[in-house]
Amino acid sequence: VCAGQPVVFTNSTSGSGNETYLWQYGDGNTSVASNPVYTYINAATYNVLLIASENGCSDTAALALDIYSTPMADFVGNPLSVALGEPVVMTNLSTNATQYFWDFGNGVTSSQTQPQVILPQIGAYTVTLIATNNLCSDTLTKPDYITVTDASRVFIPNSFTPNGDGNNDLFLVYGSNIREIYIDIFNRWGEKVYSSQN
Repeated sequence: VCAGQPVVFTNSTSGSGNETYLWQYGDGNTSVASNPVYTYINAATYNVLLIASENGCSDTAALALDIYSTPMADFVGNPLSVALGEPVVMTNLSTNATQYFWDFGNGVTSSQTQPQVILPQIGAYTVTLIATNNLCSDTLTKPDYITVTDASRVFIPNSFTPNGDGNNDLFLVYGSNIREIYIDIFNRWGEKVYSSQN
């Protein structure tokens, strides 16, 4: 049983039906209900006792109950807005977990602890992390957490020196996913000195 989850105790005592019951949960708390429900907060092994009494007589049953730590799923991504083809690094902040399953939507998943992912299409991605240990799990979902944008990039130099010395002699505009380029260059007096298409 995981910490924080309710435990249902089933009383199988046989008798006349006039018995009274005392449950000792092993953490200092008790109950007189016949079939109580109790939630343990901390992970440990608890010695649970059921004392059934009737007409001055009693009998005791004992149970060793293992309560396991509950994982807490948590994460952050960086960056949260990327161009198509750029990676996002996920930092796993989960506790009490040994295995992880990431779902980024659009068929992208990972079982790594700290995955680095490249999302395949433009759009917003909801990220879900399931953190588990031997028995327990926790799930965290962050809707529209990562945004992938158009990957077009353009670099335009702000100066060049065409004096033949081999440094910055050429005015080069470059980038990715560019279909057409129109260039007009003006001197400091506002006069067009160069014009080009593609």
